[in-house]
Amino acid sequence: MSLETAQAKGGSDIEAAIHEAAERIQSQSLVLVISDFLQSPARIARAFQHLRFNGHDVTAFHVLDAAELQLPFHGLTELRELETGRKILIDADEMRARYARQVESYLEEMRRAASACAVSYHLIDTRTAVEEALQKRASRP
Repeated sequence: MSLETAQAKGGSDIEAAIHEAAERIQSQSLVLVISDFLQSPARIARAFQHLRFNGHDVTAFHVLDAAELQLPFHGLTELRELETGRKILIDADEMRARYARQVESYLEEMRRAASACAVSYHLIDTRTAVEEALQKRASRP
């Protein structure tokens, strides 16, 4: 099974979910957070800090589809946000370079936020097998 075959359902607030987990987990634990982290890195960092403050060893698997990283479309393209159903029309060729810069900037913010919180961070493509993703955690220094 790959992460690509998993189906998202409804909206989410990853920061709130992580804070809730931090409150519920009673003893120091290894916490694996698997998400697309499509919220501001500052909000996610606050949630990571909560887990770390409570003494947990935290690993973040940032799961994104290749299309989210590279905008593989051409010409006029209609995009639909999966959680809300909102649609926008873009010229993909015109947006590609700016989109790539913004994605890289966002990913760098996520890496810095995780590092500042002493969280092991791994960017994972949805085509990656679950076992391979978990191996990244097992083989960390």
